[in-house]
Amino acid sequence: MRQSQCWLLAICVVFGLASTALNAAPVPAKPDEILIVYFSRSGNTRTIAHFIQKHTGGTLFELEPVDAYPAGYDQTVIRSREEIEEKRMVKLRAMPEMSARYKVVFVGTPSWWRTIAPPVTTYLAQGRLAGKVVIPFITHGGGGHDLVGNAVRTLVPKGKITAPGAFAGRNIEAREPEVIRWLATVIVVDFSHRAAPAKVPVR
Repeated sequence: MRQSQCWLLAICVVFGLASTALNAAPVPAKPDEILIVYFSRSGNTRTIAHFIQKHTGGTLFELEPVDAYPAGYDQTVIRSREEIEEKRMVKLRAMPEMSARYKVVFVGTPSWWRTIAPPVTTYLAQGRLAGKVVIPFITHGGGGHDLVGNAVRTLVPKGKITAPGAFAGRNIEAREPEVIRWLATVIVVDFSHRAAPAKVPVR
């Protein structure tokens, strides 16, 4: 029995299943302890971020690269692939100031080349998220997004990372019920302490 348990643990470690964050109970939080940071090129991730804000009362912050992505899809595909392959740090117009009051940080990204978009990479690398509960959410066009979880854990090694929520970009306005169901698995919001969302200081 002991030998079989050891083998099971080894398998879990290899496949990333040993993390307690993946099986953790929903995190309790008040609305003013929740920050929702996201990057959105097409508007899909922005839509999901606003659904999350609607049902948690958290504060929104949109990441904007200094050099905006092209309007054309093909040009964006080419540029994003180069940035990801070369591990470039995309410069952002502003970063949210990480107040000690924020306990939970939702981080939204489109799935680009099965992983997080470069502006989100910059934020995670520089966002001072150690000790925070980080809840990734992804929008995708039906392609793979299997590298997202590992990318977030690598960039925030001292954070408490949950399993990502993933939402198909097609008919994005109809995804609100999916968002509500997913939120119930990751967070429990105490609305008795609800206040108007504050403007996030930038740095």
